[in-house]
Amino acid sequence: MGFYLPTTPTTVEAETIMFLDVNPSVEITLDEDNKVLNVLALNDDAGEVLKGLQLKDVELNTALNAIVGSMYIHGYLTSEANSILVSIDTKHDENMNGMLEYVTDKINKVFEKTDLECSIIAQGVDVNNDLKNRAKEQGVSVGKMHLIDKLKQNEWFVNYDIEDLTSMQIKDLNHIYSSFDKDEHNSDVTSGNVSGY
Repeated sequence: MGFYLPTTPTTVEAETIMFLDVNPSVEITLDEDNKVLNVLALNDDAGEVLKGLQLKDVELNTALNAIVGSMYIHGYLTSEANSILVSIDTKHDENMNGMLEYVTDKINKVFEKTDLECSIIAQGVDVNNDLKNRAKEQGVSVGKMHLIDKLKQNEWFVNYDIEDLTSMQIKDLNHIYSSFDKDEHNSDVTSGNVSGY
């Protein structure tokens, strides 16, 4: 179960919802100027990553630097587990590819200061009630649930139990996904190579 970091209540409507999954799972809500309205830790690991970070009203680039940098500092991103799943739902679908590219580029810039190459899957997602309910049932973010839905479209995984896939780490799902033909998911943006195999 997630918990909201202390922030001042706002009446500004969210334009974009973004999910970052490593194992820490973080939900970031953005306004029309891509400033942070709120941040939600979706699990205990994310609570540790976000502890002490003041992210309300900061630019998306600053928030990504802080969150991804904290994941690295806390040991959630390593040479053996270098995968990040980015999932974005925005009201402006025409900007989706640009947003995915932007976020991928900004995360990669965080890692230019380290000796680690980050492997990123950035995907657009429609956060509807069905997806939210299924993600809640499985105890995962809607971004991870959406990626699993795509994996289950592949003939190799149609008969996999959903529990087996939801229990996998992002690096394992990324390794599987990286072997797929991406033509069917051509809106996704991928970057870097999966390590640990």
